[in-house]
Amino acid sequence: MTKKEQLLELVDELGDKQVDELLQYASKLASQKTSKRKEPSWFGGMRSGRGDLSERHEEILKSELGRQA
Repeated sequence: MTKKEQLLELVDELGDKQVDELLQYASKLASQKTSKRKEPSWFGGMRSGRGDLSERHEEILKSELGRQA
């Protein structure tokens, strides 16, 4: 039996009041899911604002190490 089938079985056993409460809770969860960011919170933390980093990586590394490019 899948988890979805288990959940459906449990829902079938609920009373009307419990179904109403569950629907309210599920609605809150669904709205939170759509409003959250899809990428992790740290995503973009390494952005420099310069789009040519991969093209200039040797120059950047040399300058950071104190050598001439």
